[in-house]
Amino acid sequence: MQRKSSSLSVWKWGSHFILLWAILLGSGSLSFAQQEQGTIKGIVRDVSGAIIQNAAITCTNVATGVVSKTVSDTDGYFTIPYLSPGDYDVTAASQGFARSIVTGIHLTVNLTASIQLTLKPGSVTQQVSVQANAIQLETETSELGGTVGREQIIELPQLGRNPYNLLALEPGVLPVYFNAGIQAEVNGGEANTSNILLDGATQVNSSSGDPAFTPPLESVGQMKLITNNYSAEYGMSGGGVERV
Repeated sequence: MQRKSSSLSVWKWGSHFILLWAILLGSGSLSFAQQEQGTIKGIVRDVSGAIIQNAAITCTNVATGVVSKTVSDTDGYFTIPYLSPGDYDVTAASQGFARSIVTGIHLTVNLTASIQLTLKPGSVTQQVSVQANAIQLETETSELGGTVGREQIIELPQLGRNPYNLLALEPGVLPVYFNAGIQAEVNGGEANTSNILLDGATQVNSSSGDPAFTPPLESVGQMKLITNNYSAEYGMSGGGVERV
């Protein structure tokens, strides 16, 4: 009887541990998936400036054709999160109005792009197109930093083919050369004190602070270095935040 009770206790503790591990793993995967993506948000109005609620919003990735949909809320606002970096077209449609489309919205890593869609009276088969700004400014946060794009990563010459070397292109970054490549001193901070996030997961050796893993150059789509005013969600940084 005592052996059976002991086995039952071990089974309960084991099942609790497995359940806790599954929850942590699931929540961690979700947070990682959200880290290196962008967001498009905006408002829908008519030509008089009045808000339009329940407008159908369609967001299309130009390169892949992947479509995300939502509707404007009671205040005319909409948000489309979890978008991969790239170029997007956003369309708004509502009964009694011509469709409005904003094209060429360029999303980079962790960027929130804000747009305004204006609907004019007409048939839904009609369409009014507006070209987005070539450069999307980050207006939703006070973060300072810059992004290194795919073309720069592939075409700029460098020794070692280490993608982290290109972070030295950003203002306020002083490159310090080690055997493993460049370690950035950000805004006067010491080298090996920046937090490195690869697809949302921290890739820093706990003892030395240097990168725990360096991805192949060809596998990197974009890199973003946040040099100042980053939010508390990042932590673990005495310099900047490197997002790859």
